[in-house]
Formats: sequence, C-alpha cells, structure tokens
Amino acid sequence: MSQPLADLDELVLKCRDERAKSYIAEAVACYKVGAFRSSVVACWIAVCFDVIDKLRELALAGDAEAEKKIEELKSIRASNDLKRSLEFERTLLEVARDKFELLSHLECQDLERLREDRNRCAHPSMVSEENPFSPPGELARLHIRSAVHHLLQHQPVQGKYALGRLMVEIDSDYFPTNKKAALVAFSSGPLKRPCDSLVRNLVVILCTVSPTYSGRVTAGFRVIADGIDEAPRGATAKWSISWRWCCTTMSLPSCARSSLPLNRGRRQNSTS
Repeated sequence: MSQPLADLDELVLKCRDERAKSYIAEAVACYKVGAFRSSVVACWIAVCFDVIDKLRELALAGDAEAEKKIEELKSIRASNDLKRSLEFERTLLEVARDKFELLSHLECQDLERLREDRNRCAHPSMVSEENPFSPPGELARLHIRSAVHHLLQHQPVQGKYALGRLMVEIDSDYFPTNKKAALVAFSSGPLKRPCDSLVRNLVVILCTVSPTYSGRVTAGFRVIADGIDEAPRGATAKWSISWRWCCTTMSLPSCARSSLPLNRGRRQNSTS
C-alpha cells in the first residue's frame, strides 16, 4: 500500500542527531522558498554528519572498526588533507552499508542518488556551463524524506552490532521471561525503531541458537509479534512475511507459531 505524503516539519523532528537535524531543517527551509539546489546540498551534509556521529557513538560503545574510522577522520582533519577528506566522504555510504550495516542496499541506492544530485547541484560545470542543473521541487522533497526515513531517525544499531547486543540481552539470566517485562527491556534498545532486516535476522537467530526455547526466547518472540501488529502498515507486510517464512521453514515452538499475526487473526475470528 502506498504511503501518504510525509510532512516535512515532522521529518525534522524525527532526527536524532542535533547537527544533522539543523542541516535537514535548513534543507526544508530552502525547499519551502524554492531554493531546491541548496536544499539538496544541505540534505547531503545532514547525511554525512549523521553517519559520522553514528560511527562516533559506536566507537564510544566499544566497536573497534568504528574507532578506526573516527581515528582516520581525526588524522585527516589534523593534516588538512583535502584528497583524503574527499575520499572519506565519497566512501561514507559504502562504509555505513558494508561495514556497519546502518543501511540496506536499497536504502544506500536512494542515498547514492542524493550524493549524485548533490554533486550536480554544487558543481554545475559538471553538467553544462549554459544549463546548470536545476532539480525540481519533487526531487528535493524526495531526498529529504529518504535521508530521514533511511538514516537520520534511526539509532546507530541496525546491523551486526545490534544483533549482538540483542542476543547478549536475551541470553542473560536476568532477561525477563514474560512478554510485558521483555517489552520494557527492548523498548530502549535497537528494537525501539528497527529496520526490517534486523527483525528478520533476530527471528532467524532465535530459531537456530536455542533449541530448548527457554522462557526468555519465548518472551522475545511475543514482543516481536506485537511489534508486527503495531508497525506502520507498509512494514507490517514485510515483517509478517519474515515471520511466516520462519514458521514454515524452521522448527519453531508452538508459542512462536501462535504469535504469527495470521494465526492470531484466525483465533480472534473463531472466538467472535
């Protein structure tokens, strides 16, 4: 089902990082007055700041690869190396996608289009001296929406780091065995606003790493199932497909099968 047109001011409020929020707010302001080239440029700057700040958060949390990237950035700034600085910016999206899984491949493609349009907006001589690139308002609005939806609104815990953190929590003897307490435990972590791949991968791991299906895993299954019901309409279908695939191709416990949204709907219909 198609999603409604996003409100730009609401998109600004969804941004986590203050620096990225200030630039995306500038992009929105430029869009509203018809300065579409400036809007695209400010949007790309917001993406760059957000990725760097996410790497900094991961480095503070102990991610060795993130620490290396932050040290590389510090070295570039200290030496005022323009060539390395441009290379760092050019590969920033690929690093976020491949090394930290902050972006999926499709999300990265959307932001790569933003990067290309930013280059055409900031360097008009690359297109034509007589006809500088002039992006339409719809394109500028799309880039703002993609930047916030794919990256700026999310925590820096969407890939391997997020999966590791969740599994450590669930594996702990102190992780609750009832759904209500498990929901509280998950509410401040990566599952607060997860990407589809994180939910899918977590379900697969829960199916394979714990053959005994303890109460902690059962509680985790039920929290994810409730998340499917409360997710936006567009995400619900994707989560349900992942959940249904796991139920039909892997040996899930009965509690996981009964948590499948389709099964819960059937039970509700049968009791009504």
